[in-house]
Amino acid sequence: MKNITISIKQAWVQYRYRALVRQSAFQRELEALPPTLYEHWRKEAPLEFNGIPMDAIFFVRAAEGLLRFFDCVRYSQHPCALPSKAADSVWHAWLTLPAQSEDHIDTYCQRYFGRVIPHVEASQMPVDTGLGLAATLVIARKRGGRDPAAPSLPALFELDRKLRMPNGYGYQLQKYQIHLHRMSQNGRLAGSPQVMHPLDPSSLLAFGLISQTSYAAYELERQRTEKAASDGAGGSSCGSSGSDSSCDGGSSCGSSCGGGCGGGCGS
Repeated sequence: MKNITISIKQAWVQYRYRALVRQSAFQRELEALPPTLYEHWRKEAPLEFNGIPMDAIFFVRAAEGLLRFFDCVRYSQHPCALPSKAADSVWHAWLTLPAQSEDHIDTYCQRYFGRVIPHVEASQMPVDTGLGLAATLVIARKRGGRDPAAPSLPALFELDRKLRMPNGYGYQLQKYQIHLHRMSQNGRLAGSPQVMHPLDPSSLLAFGLISQTSYAAYELERQRTEKAASDGAGGSSCGSSGSDSSCDGGSSCGSSCGGGCGGGCGS
């Protein structure tokens, strides 16, 4: 009976894995991942990312997140910071993968994303972490068919929270602001959230990442929503952080402000 149960579970995992690949916008790229990457990741990732789940479903969703990031780097004119430790775990494993030249990450990125994407540690990023995250946010929104100033949280920024990545980046959209929670060892949101001011539309405008037209449209919608809320609920204020902590995008933020490794700007 035990062997039958294991076989059923393995079949179900394989079915879900294949379904996730088929449904992904990056189906072709996922199918082209090096065949030895998953087992290598299972061996290497726990050494750096304590408590990380080791199942195939977690892996394919984390790998898809990394491909989403590569897609952002491809279209960005600025260095991008990666807002997911789950995706970063795949990147780090891939960099140490003993593989033939056709499986090398540089060869893969050149083939599927049109360029080599350098892996840059957070401490060595050529721009501030806040700007790197802002660049990723804007491109991810555009690639998802959203206005770059729209109050939305792309899938890449939700990845760690949805996967319950231990000690990951717990991004949430609360009214008109993006907040970052510290995540616990068991992958749950913990502690007081930080307001990610570098990801506010006013900062995106100051960085030169969105147009004045996009910012004006965002402000108009925000004011309308706030007025409706005020008229209908006795003056509640949209965009209130509920926290006095913040990430101002300064060099002191480092990786604690929601971004780990990064990639160079697109060509």
